[in-house]
Amino acid sequence: MKPLLLPANTPPHFYRGGRYLAELRGARLPDRYRPEDWVASPVPRFGESNAGLTLLPDGRTLVDALAADPDNWLGPAHVAEYGADPALLVKLLDAGERLPVHCHPDRRFAPGPPGQRLRQDRSVDRHRRR
Repeated sequence: MKPLLLPANTPPHFYRGGRYLAELRGARLPDRYRPEDWVASPVPRFGESNAGLTLLPDGRTLVDALAADPDNWLGPAHVAEYGADPALLVKLLDAGERLPVHCHPDRRFAPGPPGQRLRQDRSVDRHRRR
């Protein structure tokens, strides 16, 4: 399998930002409310059906591609442990304003009620602007 160049995946948010993400990708910022780039996202935004899901160059969602051929995308060992779920969500953040308190559950709580999957986030601040 060859690597795929994925386009920006910047669903609209309630807070401002995204200028540096657009600059990083050499793209135009669609509006001032695109502060997150969800890289290879297998999940939609909470309460949404498609916003946040990564679209592949052939028009399929990443989720559909993973479901159709999980071993090729993720490897047999990963599929044996997690199924067709990559069990990872990577977000590049470029907040243009201070954010409210935000947290996600720990691993014990994250599986959630039957049929629901919550997530656990980790942040890495590579370049802090003041």
